[in-house]
Amino acid sequence: MQISPYVKVIGNKLYNFYLVGSRELLLAECGTLAGALYFIEEWEKLSSQPEIKYILVMHSHFDHVGGLPLLKYYFPEAKVLASQEAAEILGRENVVQGIKATNEKVLDIYREKGLLTDSSRISALKQYDFKIDKVLQDGEILEVDGLQVEIITSPGHSPCSLSAYIPEDKVMLVSDALGYKTPEGLMSPVFFHDYDLYLQTINRLAGYATDIIGVGHGEIIKGREDVEKFYQKAFKAAEDAFTFIAAKLAEGVEEDVIAGKLYDKYMQGALALYPREVMVSSMYALIKRVKTKSSNRNSF
Repeated sequence: MQISPYVKVIGNKLYNFYLVGSRELLLAECGTLAGALYFIEEWEKLSSQPEIKYILVMHSHFDHVGGLPLLKYYFPEAKVLASQEAAEILGRENVVQGIKATNEKVLDIYREKGLLTDSSRISALKQYDFKIDKVLQDGEILEVDGLQVEIITSPGHSPCSLSAYIPEDKVMLVSDALGYKTPEGLMSPVFFHDYDLYLQTINRLAGYATDIIGVGHGEIIKGREDVEKFYQKAFKAAEDAFTFIAAKLAEGVEEDVIAGKLYDKYMQGALALYPREVMVSSMYALIKRVKTKSSNRNSF
């Protein structure tokens, strides 16, 4: 689907892959192995298949980089771009093995739910290659088919998150930097790395003239008014989650109970299709960030 003159999305709302350009392309987002399978199937249906010059790793979480080895296999000439932090994280063997194992679990879940009928393409993979060809800096401008794409470091969700802004079309690709809007319209905050940085990133991205927000999962946000509301909702959702967690901790509620409540509330839609233990651990990350922030406050 063409979402702007120079940006196309191939997605099923579980995963969104963005193609920037026309005669040559930047592919932003890598998804899981299941997501990459979907992308390749849809790519092969396109009447025109320009060269994919770059593959942009938006951040190093399993559901945004797990599909990279398959994408590299099918597009071997593409240069893989990422932040310095992502390159370092993906250079760790234990991280690579964790990403591989979690993606295999996701494949099993998709098969069980009838969302994946043919995964034979994965058998072509002889190795899981997460090598990054070029490290990107904050404010760096990529030239893609005559277009300028500004790279924006976007920490908070992860230490390695990037956003990409296409000023020609006023499109902002944010991956998970703003959270996840469930099919029911609930904003799930995802400050897994740092609460303050998460809010700072939201405010920074909101400062760009934007008509379209391209998210990693779910509905694409279109129209200046809806874009502004989305930023506001993302900010408020983080504040509300922080307040809830802090209050429960102050009441002496066990962290296991808090994590369970957070999981039941926020893990909907695409996020509910991931291994439960992985996503529950993410809820503990939220709790940890609140405890860290609260501890810093109390130290003054």
